[in-house]
Amino acid sequence: FANGLTISSGTLGGAGNVTVNGAFNWSGGTATGSGLLITGNTAVTSVTGTVNLTDKLWNNSGTVNISSAGRLQLSGNGATAVTFTNQSGGVVNDTTSSGNPITFSDAVFNAPTNKSFVNAGVFNKNAGSAATQTIDPTFTNNGTLNVNSGTLQLSGNGTDAGVYAVAGGATLAVTGGTRTLGAGSDVSGLGTVNFSAGALNVNNTYSIATTGATQITGGTANFANALIFANALTISGGTLGGAGNATVNGAFTWSGGTATGSGLLATGSSAVTSITGTVNLTDKLWTNSGTVNISSAGR
Repeated sequence: FANGLTISSGTLGGAGNVTVNGAFNWSGGTATGSGLLITGNTAVTSVTGTVNLTDKLWNNSGTVNISSAGRLQLSGNGATAVTFTNQSGGVVNDTTSSGNPITFSDAVFNAPTNKSFVNAGVFNKNAGSAATQTIDPTFTNNGTLNVNSGTLQLSGNGTDAGVYAVAGGATLAVTGGTRTLGAGSDVSGLGTVNFSAGALNVNNTYSIATTGATQITGGTANFANALIFANALTISGGTLGGAGNATVNGAFTWSGGTATGSGLLATGSSAVTSITGTVNLTDKLWTNSGTVNISSAGR
């Protein structure tokens, strides 16, 4: 489709590969069938309503704008892989009012099995999008994901080799699943990372520790390498773990949860630690050179 394709309802199907190189306006309906859906590097796709990718693969090298009330549903009973791949050079701009811009949920199956989103390009959660959004399929980030506004929650499993950039005032939240940040990965920016459920294994760089804030309210955050929390670390539940030494030089607010793992916990001379609830230091060493205030019901 060199000039354009519009799908507002009904079904695009078949075994043939479909390539769109022009404007692709998708506001409703379904794309299905064994043939690939390909949006080339000149394609501009506008997803403005609830659309279904059912038992099909979609590879994007162009620009996908998810706006208005748009949401992409990866659907099917789980027997066939359904994957949206934003390839290197591709860009996804998220300004939709939907709380689930890319989801496995649909009215028929609501099955997470074999549903995945792979980002090898750039994904932008921009101003104008819903304040809190969730990507719930299995998600692999090998490119760049920019949280420019609000809160973006990751609730599925994944293995990443790319970058998460969290702007000041924005939040990246891990709310479920098991995610591993491997070689080449980083979490950067002036914003906040919140761990509330699931497990995140950080095996590479976590530079936001020196520029932003980290909150552990549930779940587990394991850090394999040494890092310095220069600004703020909050633990109110869950677990801080891993083999990497964790040094806190800023405010350390500890009201619940556990610090564990073979890595040393060190609070430096500029750190002010506030213990205001029952906290656990489990199979771990803590050396303090700063100020520790045990107050309220702290112990």
